[in-house]
Amino acid sequence: MGVLALQATQPFQRRAAWALAAVVVLTLLVRIPGVRRPFLGPFATKSIVHAMIARNWARHQAPWHLPTLDVLVGEQKGLHLLEYPIFTLLVAWGRVAVGGSWELWGRGSTVLWAALAGGFLYLGVRQRWGAEAAWGAGLAWAAAPVGIIYGQSFMVEVPAVACLLGGWWLWPQALRPGSSRIVRATVVLLTAAAWLGRPPLLAFLPVFVAEAFWTAPTRRQIALAVAALALSLVPLLLWLAWVWHITRAGHPLADRVYYSLFRAAQDHAAPWHWWTQARWHLQVGKELAWRLLGPWGIALAAWGMWKAARGQKRWGWTWLVCSVVLVALLPRKFGEQNYYYVLLLPAGCVLAGWGWAAVVSGLLQRRTLAWSWFGALWLAGGLAVAAPPAWSIPPEDRPVLHVAQLVQQHTRPGQKVVALQGGGISLLFYCDRPGWAWKAQSPRLTQRLHAARQRSARAIAWIDHGEPRPWVPEDYACLAQSFSRFETAWAVWIRWPFGPSAQAQGAQKIPFELSSPGLRSRRRNR
Repeated sequence: MGVLALQATQPFQRRAAWALAAVVVLTLLVRIPGVRRPFLGPFATKSIVHAMIARNWARHQAPWHLPTLDVLVGEQKGLHLLEYPIFTLLVAWGRVAVGGSWELWGRGSTVLWAALAGGFLYLGVRQRWGAEAAWGAGLAWAAAPVGIIYGQSFMVEVPAVACLLGGWWLWPQALRPGSSRIVRATVVLLTAAAWLGRPPLLAFLPVFVAEAFWTAPTRRQIALAVAALALSLVPLLLWLAWVWHITRAGHPLADRVYYSLFRAAQDHAAPWHWWTQARWHLQVGKELAWRLLGPWGIALAAWGMWKAARGQKRWGWTWLVCSVVLVALLPRKFGEQNYYYVLLLPAGCVLAGWGWAAVVSGLLQRRTLAWSWFGALWLAGGLAVAAPPAWSIPPEDRPVLHVAQLVQQHTRPGQKVVALQGGGISLLFYCDRPGWAWKAQSPRLTQRLHAARQRSARAIAWIDHGEPRPWVPEDYACLAQSFSRFETAWAVWIRWPFGPSAQAQGAQKIPFELSSPGLRSRRRNR
């Protein structure tokens, strides 16, 4: 507890330890129920990407310096060079050493990172603004719908935020003389945050710079702070240089790149036209007001902004300013992919902590009653918002495991397949085969399927929505024509024969009808 720099008595420290434990345990409890759920549901592609990378590493089917997917680019597995996922590497090592399901390892490790982030947030807020604000911020983190939904998903945003909050907690101590160990720990945490979170997380470096200038009394300490921040960026800069080297034209690996940082930069270039769209403002407003902190959390955050004194909480305002800048720089991300709001949670939780402290000290004199009733309502509101996407599988994804099992039964490991499931790669991951993942509505589907068969593809795994109707296997364009007209979930698996062309009598069609009791299979040979 010495690193907290809290001038307090032993009973007060014991009470803070109990509060810290409560925040960590509460964060775990509201995220654990869905930890064994398959990687299916909202934005499951992010989880599937890291599960594919971890599985290829665990099986030694990819070098450790190249995050590799099962999605084929040409004849080889594609490279995913968006970030170097240290967190995914740890999951691969753990899975190799202990065993178990990928869902348990991926989701479970993220839950642990979320609990660690809640603890760091509590400690950082407590040493700056007191125990009441710290408890409010910790409760906001535990009950935030975005945190519950994506705090159990296999993605790097939660570990990145955890490392950022860990560095933020240690930062005041790192600015003091004679704190070399804390400086090293801070540099390690900020390095991991920058490496995992990619350039978007660099938007929060002004938080550290502002606090250094406001609290460090000497130029030497300011220089030490700047040097520590610069040192934490070195691995990220090296990774950027490596990705640029690989993706440039003429490099042997350039044709294998499935997605990269520079592709992402092109996709999100020139963002100003998004600011003029009313739909974007409505979407962002909805996410901020409803899913970021929940109905009670956003009310407390607004109250905290109203009651906060600028002179006492100036570096807390830096969190808010950096968050606004990040949304302005990446409007498409925040307009289309709400898991990005995990990066805004620290600012929202700090504001909610201020609001909680103001409510408890000013409006509610009976603090025990305030903590129990109001805290319970807050948590219930967050769970109500987060429950549907956090613990349920959408109907269109329920046949995935059954179709994947069929593909595994009729193909051998290493044989190529085509997955048609709305353009996502979840079905391809559970097939556990290399291949391609396309949209069945694609106008070029016929050409793509013929090209895949020429590259030795052995099966099509297709999930559609609708009643069965006469279908000719060699007429692949029928997939694109009929996919959008269906209403009930159906899965079709087709095995391609060994001959040069697909004949109707040589293919097998196995539909799976989705009904309320479960999935019923019917096999038809044509």
